[in-house]
Amino acid sequence: MSGSRPRAEFIDSARGRIFVLLRAPDRPGGRAVLIAPPFAEEMNKCRRLCTALAQALNHRGIAMVVPDLHGTGDSEGDFGEADWDCWTEDLCAAADHSARAGWPVAGLLGIRLGCQLAADFSRRRTAPLERTVYWQPVTDGARFLGQFLRLRVAARIMAADRESVPRLRERLAAEGSLDVAGYTLTAGLAREIDRRSVTDCLHANLGRLSVMEVLRSVPDAGATAVASQLLEHAAGVAIGTSHHRVAGEPFWSSTEIVDNPSLVELTAGQFAALAS
Repeated sequence: MSGSRPRAEFIDSARGRIFVLLRAPDRPGGRAVLIAPPFAEEMNKCRRLCTALAQALNHRGIAMVVPDLHGTGDSEGDFGEADWDCWTEDLCAAADHSARAGWPVAGLLGIRLGCQLAADFSRRRTAPLERTVYWQPVTDGARFLGQFLRLRVAARIMAADRESVPRLRERLAAEGSLDVAGYTLTAGLAREIDRRSVTDCLHANLGRLSVMEVLRSVPDAGATAVASQLLEHAAGVAIGTSHHRVAGEPFWSSTEIVDNPSLVELTAGQFAALAS
């Protein structure tokens, strides 16, 4: 068993300084897991889960590094200034920072849309990772973007000038940006999200991939359609995979902050080999 040493710093990245939290075991040396965060408010919904996972990893002798991407959390910049390439470079900067601190990144946790960022991060690496875990992966960017835009539609349901997702897409293209649920979404970032598909969140450099789904009711067998499609494509990329279903509330969208000890322990177990 090992305690942890949280280390919070601002580091230089492509568009300015980003905030990085490195939680490492008390004993020096070892390897780390990098978090590829989910989109917008979803990251705030899962910070408690990330903290619990960091503690579970630290007990196993593994560090965890959590970056606030440009324009999010405590990092510099505004959300409306960020783009996909900038966020991918932020992940690279966080991994370099962890390595300089003596904790090279060997594992990767992608959360929701962060699974797409995780794959792009792995593409930039010359050496493959050992283990990657995906929590509730987003494989269809266009569908995800539509769901995000519906937050604005729902917020204005009683307004005289009702909106729809198709109309919001038209406005976004024409005006260049839209405010959605407190976040400024630019047309450029929307295009990057829109074009993401199941194949974009797969790359051989991910190493062994574990796909985890959180379901209110866990069926007797089988994966959801999204996970099944992802696992099928992973076979073509020659990635070893496993699939896991965990009972619980949808942590990324629940009104209340969700705890899920089973998800945390299962995830930590997937990364346990990094301690050897």
